[in-house]
Amino acid sequence: SRAISCYRLHPEYAPELEVYVASTPSSRRILNRPEVTGVEFTRELKNAVTETLRHFPERDYFRSLDPSTISVVHFLRSGLNFGIREALYDAWAFNTQASSFITSQRQRDQFGRWYIKDDQYRKIEIPPGASFFIGEIVATGVTVDNGLEIIFRQAKNLGRPVHNVVFFTIGCHKIEKALQKYDALLRESFRTYRKTILVYLEGKFH
Repeated sequence: SRAISCYRLHPEYAPELEVYVASTPSSRRILNRPEVTGVEFTRELKNAVTETLRHFPERDYFRSLDPSTISVVHFLRSGLNFGIREALYDAWAFNTQASSFITSQRQRDQFGRWYIKDDQYRKIEIPPGASFFIGEIVATGVTVDNGLEIIFRQAKNLGRPVHNVVFFTIGCHKIEKALQKYDALLRESFRTYRKTILVYLEGKFH
């Protein structure tokens, strides 16, 4: 529409992923107006996710799922800003989706490389046939790689097949490398795994 658009990308280095760029009035506002902060920022970010879900290319498939098979993953704390749990309700009337939480405190080592210092708080819900919805601001990709490793390992140990991963980001291309890695691991471990979807809000940044 004139207000909202969703473009399919074909990343050269990650052809296994289904990648989109979504543009909404709310995401344009927060990415072009740095004075939008605090509660206004989080509300606009949640609205951007909601509008993207309403116009999602695969919305008919996901709306047909049992909401209790959905687990919204929050990498604490920035993942809370996306409001995906509420966005799923506003867009698709999902009311019984689970929530998962993993702390992720980054720190630099002596060589300037980022690593995760603290990820000890974990409350992970993996329903059978899970579809994970995740939102995260991605700069280095370290948080995502660490968090997906924890989720993958727990799903495999519990024997809980995963069907989909849907990832929303304001972030850079490094997210594709992490998602590509776990897309391959999930396909190898769970024969019913379907696909990994990545949605950049407004742009694929550097």
